[in-house]
Amino acid sequence: MAAAAKPNNLSLVVHGPGDLRLENYPIPEPGPNEVLLRMHSVGICGSDVHYWEYGRIGNFIVKKPMVLGHEASGTVEKVGSSVKHLKPGQQGPSTYVFIQHKYVCMLSLGQALC
Repeated sequence: MAAAAKPNNLSLVVHGPGDLRLENYPIPEPGPNEVLLRMHSVGICGSDVHYWEYGRIGNFIVKKPMVLGHEASGTVEKVGSSVKHLKPGQQGPSTYVFIQHKYVCMLSLGQALC
């Protein structure tokens, strides 16, 4: 029997000024207070452009590879054991999160983890 294909989780990653790469990331399992979203769309904003052009914005300097795009919409794919207010299939929270192209791992309170 053939092995099941792994879902594509293509991400736009900045490695430093002018260094953008498309990379696949593993899809994380949500922790107890986290939600995994299947992404439908992701925005790139001015801070992402600064990370790409200058490798920084303000005092924050990109020191290791970082996935770009933090304005997103999606559908809840999985929820952690302590998440009671969201269910798989629901439209995911619209919030300021760090994302991976098709999936995002985030706290149920809306703070970014990944």
